Amino acid sequence: MASIYGVGSLSIPFIVLPWTLIYVSTTTASIYYAVIPIKVLLLSRIFIGTPITRRKWAGFTLASAGIIILALAGMAGDESVGAAPLIQDSFTGGLPVWIPHLACIMTALFIASGGVLFQMMPRASAISITASAFLAGNMVAIPVALMFLPAAMPSAEGIGWLLSAGVLVSGCGMLVRGHLIQREDAVYTSTNGYIVPLVTGLFGVTILGESIGPIPVLAYMLVLGGLLLSQR
Repeated sequence: MASIYGVGSLSIPFIVLPWTLIYVSTTTASIYYAVIPIKVLLLSRIFIGTPITRRKWAGFTLASAGIIILALAGMAGDESVGAAPLIQDSFTGGLPVWIPHLACIMTALFIASGGVLFQMMPRASAISITASAFLAGNMVAIPVALMFLPAAMPSAEGIGWLLSAGVLVSGCGMLVRGHLIQREDAVYTSTNGYIVPLVTGLFGVTILGESIGPIPVLAYMLVLGGLLLSQR
């Protein structure tokens, strides 16, 4: 089960996410990921039998409406949900605009399923499970990395950011996540997802020069409303 968790919920999402950010703004991607608590709730009901009240179903519906609005805006080419100009200008291609949005939604689902899968695993050290999962995930991630090596050696700053993302964000973050899932449950642990768009949006605007239009704001308000409604 740790291998499935490592490949499906760690390796695949974190391989696909950087690619989606070529086409989708960081704020938009973070809103897609903010629905992970709702997805965890639904998957917990299906695989663990966690009861879902009418209020929680209403929250799920409200949050889903926000995601649908955001996805439709992206498919229509709304500039406020696209990647920062400095990133877009570096890439060309005739990729259909709906594919990166669908990829964000699917990878968020994979991460949500990982939380439920972690809760279903036999009782063991969260560190051992996470380390085993990363080992299995790297069996997929390393070959992919070797297939897409950069044309030139990255700068020291770029390597530093890469190590920070891998060690701090992914490594330490997933260790803490696993510990919380064992101590509480997958649904409780996933509720921090509503904070992600706020932090990501701030960094996207101040560092990447992204714009936040009314559609992402509306989508996030619906997602946040759904999360709050489902937690009451």
